[in-house]
Amino acid sequence: MDQGVDDNASQGKRPKPDSFFSSPGSSKLSLLVLSLVFALALLDRHIIATLVEPIKSEFRLSDGQVGFLTGVAFAISYALCGVPVARLADRVSRTRLIAAILSFWSAMTALGGVASQYWHLVFARFGVGAGEAGVVPAAHSLISDLFAPHDRATAISFFTFGGIVGGSFAYYAGGWMVDTFGWRTTLFVAAAPGFVLSLVMLLLPEPRRGTSAENGKPLTTRQSFFRDVGELLSSPRYIRTVMAFGLYGLFSFGVSYWAPSFFIRSMEFTSTEAGRFLGISSLAGGILGTAFLATLGHRLLRADRRYYLWLPSAMTALLIAFLSVVLLAPSEQTVYLWFCADFFSFAAVPPIYAYVISLAPPERRALAASVNIVFLSVFGLGLGPQTVGWVSDLLNPGFGDRSLGLAIAFVCLAAVPCVLLLLSNVRREAPSAA
Repeated sequence: MDQGVDDNASQGKRPKPDSFFSSPGSSKLSLLVLSLVFALALLDRHIIATLVEPIKSEFRLSDGQVGFLTGVAFAISYALCGVPVARLADRVSRTRLIAAILSFWSAMTALGGVASQYWHLVFARFGVGAGEAGVVPAAHSLISDLFAPHDRATAISFFTFGGIVGGSFAYYAGGWMVDTFGWRTTLFVAAAPGFVLSLVMLLLPEPRRGTSAENGKPLTTRQSFFRDVGELLSSPRYIRTVMAFGLYGLFSFGVSYWAPSFFIRSMEFTSTEAGRFLGISSLAGGILGTAFLATLGHRLLRADRRYYLWLPSAMTALLIAFLSVVLLAPSEQTVYLWFCADFFSFAAVPPIYAYVISLAPPERRALAASVNIVFLSVFGLGLGPQTVGWVSDLLNPGFGDRSLGLAIAFVCLAAVPCVLLLLSNVRREAPSAA
């Protein structure tokens, strides 16, 4: 008890519920609220993608400047704030911390709606990134204490599904709202729900750390920040995994932030049509991807830890195959392959997140998730949209509106080293149950 772990926890068992709030039903309720928080995070993060064309027109921006606004401005603050906030999440109430950062990034989203210059938008985007930096590490840390190890990939997939709903709604409603009310009002509306949900977040109980620790491993004594980070980075498996996830983010964010503009330029969609198509595709792919992980994927992951690496590798390869056809040969026939790409995309991510968490002890899980996010921010958010913008500007004189699709296809090449890095960890894993 002196280390915050009771006898059941020290034997690797979940403690018997002593109240409603410690019951499995309460764990699911907490997961639902966390999923709604993540939905708002992805809504406020991706709503900018549906606003690219009107913002670009109003401020007379190049694709390179748009790439900086959507990617680099967000990524810098996301990367800088991720580890410090995650360190805080390993020491203070995670529910209260999430409530505070949710209110902050919602305020910064609304601030973007009053921007009168390009750099005002960049500042607001910087603030959104700073606020959202802590939500995934803190939420993953909570989930690791709410669910047993073999259930975490499924729980994280449900949490990720909240992001799917938020991102889908950003596309679907954002496209319609920008055509109907303009991009400024769209930002105000996107920001409003965050202030309400932050109050709900304060009502959730804070679970005891290490409740679902693997194999009865007790919580270890806290060390210095740099020693904790050093121990994480001393693991070759951890380094390879976060590098792979960073490369996954490079093409994933490059695609998602430029997808509406791709359909507007290459397929002559309106903002409403592009948003509707992407919103439905994202939601359908997310539902099917989550259902896959909750059924067949769940059984595979419980049977052998190596599926945490095999599954995302296979899903990523299939994702790129289908996506490349749409990008390189856009037509009314090939466009529906985007639905398949969305399915593979959403089925690939949760196992990687769960694998990263499994490589760290309970008291450093939020830190492990945040270091992973730093790699994701630098390679993904930072380089993905920006690289697409630069390459599109470079190719535009020769290819016109086709340049954007070719630029997106170019960043998809990052999938090759991503898959190789994931598979390189397979031989380090024994064929044992998760």
